[in-house]
Amino acid sequence: MRSMSQLHNHNHLIQTKLILHFQIKRNRVLRLVNLIFLPQLSMFPRYWGII
Repeated sequence: MRSMSQLHNHNHLIQTKLILHFQIKRNRVLRLVNLIFLPQLSMFPRYWGII
């Protein structure tokens, strides 16, 4: 049977991997949003005649 510290380290490793995975995913999504939406947003004021 594993000791508590080994169990804790194992859980911590899994959590760290999950967090890293989500951060990578989030960064990818943010990059997509920047590529797709930001150019469109910068075009909107011209359509409305604000700029």
